[in-house]
Amino acid sequence: MKDREIRVGVIGVGKIGSHHIQNLAQRISNTRVVAVMDVDQANADAIIAECHGSKSFTSADTLITDPDVDAVIITAPDQTHAELTLACLKANKPVLCEKPLATNVEDAERVFQAEIVTGHRLVQVGFMREFDPPHRKVKHAIAEGEVGQPLLFRGTHYNTSFGYDRHIDEVIVNSAIHDIHSARWL
Repeated sequence: MKDREIRVGVIGVGKIGSHHIQNLAQRISNTRVVAVMDVDQANADAIIAECHGSKSFTSADTLITDPDVDAVIITAPDQTHAELTLACLKANKPVLCEKPLATNVEDAERVFQAEIVTGHRLVQVGFMREFDPPHRKVKHAIAEGEVGQPLLFRGTHYNTSFGYDRHIDEVIVNSAIHDIHSARWL
């Protein structure tokens, strides 16, 4: 029996959003991008041209509540993540939210509490290192006692897709956070 297709809406179709759409189209079976929303209509139109049968939305809330959208990916600017994720929870839709989930502790806690109220695990934050084979191998080696108790973690993360003229908060939130997450996960 064939699994039911998951119809995905993507909010924010810049570099990261486009990457998610490409992965859904080329690597993930039984998924289809059916809706996109971006504040830059030219970006949205370009994606619509590639994703045949997709709809373009001018409102994130309308995309989230559309009955033809089963799940949502949020790659919009960081300051919108918490409110958009809360809207997905209110609509009872699974959401993959790019990091950070929120830009402050209070908003992150609101999302956490709202997810608990749903009674379902609906939120996934875009930490991908847990799925990288080398990271999984190290996690396994630690769990199986193949190596001693880790005492130190040194992470090296180099993102070639961004230039060097970035602000320190962008470096921490968008790059170094992967190393911080990996250290905690391992």
